[in-house]
Amino acid sequence: LAVECFTRQTHARRELIVVDDGGIDYTPIFAPYVERGDRIVYERRRHDPRLRLGGLRNRAIELASGEWCIQWDDDEWYHPTRIARQLDAASGADAAALRWTLMCVQSPRHGRLVYRADAGIATPGTLLHRPDLARYPNLARGEDSVFLRDVRRAGGLAVLGRDDAHLFVRVFHGANTWDERHFLARLRRRAVDWPSYAGKKRQLPW
Repeated sequence: LAVECFTRQTHARRELIVVDDGGIDYTPIFAPYVERGDRIVYERRRHDPRLRLGGLRNRAIELASGEWCIQWDDDEWYHPTRIARQLDAASGADAAALRWTLMCVQSPRHGRLVYRADAGIATPGTLLHRPDLARYPNLARGEDSVFLRDVRRAGGLAVLGRDDAHLFVRVFHGANTWDERHFLARLRRRAVDWPSYAGKKRQLPW
């Protein structure tokens, strides 16, 4: 689904960099897209326990050939205009990120919850940036928060507002880097959000 979200982007000049240190070869998944002309760079690596998620992200930046990089995790959903919208927002800046995102949580306790979440300054995983601004720390998780901080220090950051939350859907599926509490904390951080947390359910807008 993440690959489909990439191929449906309205911004035409794009490439998808996939760095994979797992045990399954996903070449058959990418092959049909490559055959029809989508630019996908797939690098399989022998697993090295010393190379954490941050290090793998840095390798992806090294392989990228464009003037901009945008984080594209494999377990999130992306609106077709995400790249184009963030590029427009980054005009005159060195980076752009979303403050608000949609959250989709399938919870055994609460059922299916879809809500809009405020990250405060910006959501780290939504960052679009020039590739020479910074590098990720070699951490297993939380690496994108440090990276966002360093990008903000290195150059200007444009932050998109509440109306752009639909561009990025964070999905909790049970095997995420962070647990369910991390996702639900985005909803219950303010008292006025509790009615939604208690049971209000909505459909995704696309």
